[in-house]
Formats: sequence, C-alpha cells, structure tokens
Amino acid sequence: MVKYFIILFFSFFVQIKTEAQIYVPFPDSNAVWQVEYGGYQCSCCASYNYSFTGDTLISAIVYHKLQQRGLKYLEIQGLCSTIPMWSLDEYIGAIRSDNIQKKVFIVPRDSSSEFLLYDFNMNVGDTVQGWLNYHSFSSPGIHVVVDSIDSLLISNQYRKRFNLLVIDGGFMPVEIIEGIGSTSEPFIGPLYEFEWNGYISCFMQDGQVLFPDTNSSCIFTELTEKLTTNSSLNVFPNPFSTELAISIHRQSKKPVNIEIINICGQKLFLEQFNSSIFPSSRKVDLSFLSSGIYMLVVTIDEERMVQRIVKE
Repeated sequence: MVKYFIILFFSFFVQIKTEAQIYVPFPDSNAVWQVEYGGYQCSCCASYNYSFTGDTLISAIVYHKLQQRGLKYLEIQGLCSTIPMWSLDEYIGAIRSDNIQKKVFIVPRDSSSEFLLYDFNMNVGDTVQGWLNYHSFSSPGIHVVVDSIDSLLISNQYRKRFNLLVIDGGFMPVEIIEGIGSTSEPFIGPLYEFEWNGYISCFMQDGQVLFPDTNSSCIFTELTEKLTTNSSLNVFPNPFSTELAISIHRQSKKPVNIEIINICGQKLFLEQFNSSIFPSSRKVDLSFLSSGIYMLVVTIDEERMVQRIVKE
C-alpha cells in the first residue's frame, strides 16, 4: 500500500511539473534541423537539413516555407558509403503554429490541404493524429500512442517530451520535443521501416545548438559537396540509351575495374581492361539495364572515381 502511494505521488508530481512549465513555441524562422538516414539494404542513405526560407500566404493565412537540402549517398553491399549520388534542394511545405492551442500545422508541397503536424497537448495513452500518423503509419494494424511524458532541460528551459510507442510495427524509439518536433524526422514523420531509420543529429535555433545538447557542434550538409565529375574520367553520352563510352585520362600498369551499381547498391556490371594506353577508352553495352539512375564506379590504382549515369 505504501509503495502504491509513493508511485501515485510521484506520477502526480511529474504531471504537475510537465503541466506547469512554460510552453516553448515551435520555431518559424532562424532554425535548422539536420537529419541523417541510414540502414541496411534500404536505399535510404542520406543526409539532409531543413530550414525556413520566408513566408507565404495560403488561403489568406501566413505560413512559413520549409526547404529541404542535402545529399543522397551510394549504398554498397547493403551499407551506406560516403560517396554522394545526387543533391536535393527543394521546397517541402509550409507550416504555421497556434501557440494558444499548442499545435503546429503543415501544408505539404503539391497540396492545398492543411494537416495537423504536432499537438503538444497530448496526454499519455493518446493516439498520434494528423500528418505524422497519415504519412508514416498508414499500414494496417500500425498506430502510435503516447507512452509517457516527461520534461527535458534544454538551455536552462524545461520542454515537454512525448515518448511514443508504435503498436504492431515499431522498430526505433521516437520522441517529440516541444519546440523541436520529432527526433526521428521532424516534417515527414517518424521512420518505422524495417532496417531503416532516420534521426536528428542536431537542431540549431538563432545560432545556438540546442539538441542533442548545447555542447554539441552541428555539421550541416553543404550542397557544395554535391557530386562532381572527376577530371580523369569522362563518359558519353549521359543520359544514354544502349552504349556508354568511358574515357580515362590516366595511365596505369594495373587493370582498370568498371562497375555499374544501382541505387540499392547492387552490382549489375563488372569489367576489367588495360589502361596502359593514354587516354584509355572503352565502350560498354548497357542495353540490358532498365531506365533509371545508376552509379559508374571506375577503380584505377586503388582510387575510386564515381560518376552518376542515367539510362533513358
């Protein structure tokens, strides 16, 4: 009986503490979320950041535009590499906040409909509603509930933290933090795919790093890292339909390896040839490939040169 009252008192104390704290509004400017994706055999290797790029009017209501910038990385033998495949810089939607109701709303790109993004009034046992649920948990039998609520001290200010539980389908734990959002993926939704996960590596507002802690340093993905053509490697034509001409402007006594890899990291083509003649040229028949994006990987003297190619 004594143990029961201790637990009851503690639960009451935590509830009072989380209810009494000052609400921390969701940002609408000067904020950056850096998100990393990874997994095994998932074609999900990427590094993105989200930031605001100004305001817009939708149905006479002011919203704040969100831009997603980052890089998609090549997956090799089921694992993420550091070789960039392509860059991304696009508008993903616009948000607005109702600080009185403690809710955040989003109008996704290519849509005129508004969805609930975050509800910071949720209680333990509530089912997550709105865009996060609609976008990420639409599979039959999967739904997300608030498992517990506590507080997190960030920069001398307590923020509510909602610990979520995925019923019949969750693999990775997800938290929703006041003023930051989901620690998995703040604007697309928590990722609960098999062998696939995304997480916020850092969050910065007004020039200050706030998550995972104020002592962390943020390394944001720069588009200057986008894939560039190696001066020693030329391909033509690109895009191509059947044959691809590969020219290597280097000499080597060792054989040159040519590989074609799809976006899932599967090796679809492998060939070796001698590059003692300068420059070396080789035509390869790739008519068997389906239309899409591939990576040409040329290895010469243990150096890997990578070029994105497109099959029409």
